[in-house]
Amino acid sequence: NQGSYAMKTLIQQDEEYDIDVGVVFDKVALDSFERKEPAYIKNHIGKKLKDDRFLKTPSVLKNCVRVNYKENYHIDMPVFRKNGEILELASARSWEQSDPKSINKWFATEKSNKAHLKKIVQLLKKWSKSRNEWSMPSGLIFSILASECYCNDERFDKSFYGTLSAINLRLQRNKNIQIPNTSIVITSNDQHLTKVKNLSEKLKSFFNGSFKLYGEDDKQRAIKIWKHFFSDRYFDEFLK
Repeated sequence: NQGSYAMKTLIQQDEEYDIDVGVVFDKVALDSFERKEPAYIKNHIGKKLKDDRFLKTPSVLKNCVRVNYKENYHIDMPVFRKNGEILELASARSWEQSDPKSINKWFATEKSNKAHLKKIVQLLKKWSKSRNEWSMPSGLIFSILASECYCNDERFDKSFYGTLSAINLRLQRNKNIQIPNTSIVITSNDQHLTKVKNLSEKLKSFFNGSFKLYGEDDKQRAIKIWKHFFSDRYFDEFLK
């Protein structure tokens, strides 16, 4: 188990439900294949998973094989090869070093020490999907940034706002994101770096714009700002 399913930061978006379950093969076994590039291996696995009982045939995506059970219900299956003690993910173009178990363990420890962390990550993910035209980072990157920049406060809204502010300043100084307890720099991949830059620009625009008016002394104004931030009608019932 890996991703938001294992880290318990799943969100419900557009009535879509998915979990992430990695599939691991020994590198020696994969070496017997005629071709060894990630796309070939994922296509081979996609073919093996075909079953007439599924609503749709499995989809081979950039970083996983998706098994579609019925509309809006699916399991994403990232494919790994075990190279000695190292796990490597079949990504869009290459085998990338990865360690999902270590990430799960790290986040479990972080959550136990930071009361609002899980909820902050979930809201960051919700916000990142609030505009269809946005191309934002993965849940893992949000988890790393939220933990690194976590602002502790008894009040959740103040903790969330403080964390957002710290992430904004952090990304203006440095956009490199490293997986905790490893030497893996996620943003060495140009696609990930572009999405982190997009995140930085969006946060910067909010802190140079509507967040300048934010103040805990005016509840109605704060609600309007959060409504604009999340672009969600949820806040309408709280506005007078």
